[in-house]
Amino acid sequence: RYASCLEYLENLKPNLLLDIHLHDHVETLYDQIRHKAIIQYTHPFISVDLHTMASAFKTTVAGLQKELEALITDNQIQ
Repeated sequence: RYASCLEYLENLKPNLLLDIHLHDHVETLYDQIRHKAIIQYTHPFISVDLHTMASAFKTTVAGLQKELEALITDNQIQ
C-alpha cells in the first residue's frame, strides 16, 4: 500500500510542479509524506527487515538505510 500511494504521488508531481503556489514546496511535501510513511511503517516494530521494507517503498536497501539513518538522527524513529 505504501508503494502504490507513493507511486500515485509521484505521478501527480509534474502537475503540482506547474502550480504557481505549490511548485516551490512539492519536493519538501513529497519528502515529508515519504518520511511519515516510513515512520508509520516502523512504528509497531522493534526491528524490520530492510529487504522487505525496501521492496514496500520501491527503493534499494542502501537508499532506505540512508533515509532511516536521517530519521533516527532526527529522533523521528527510535
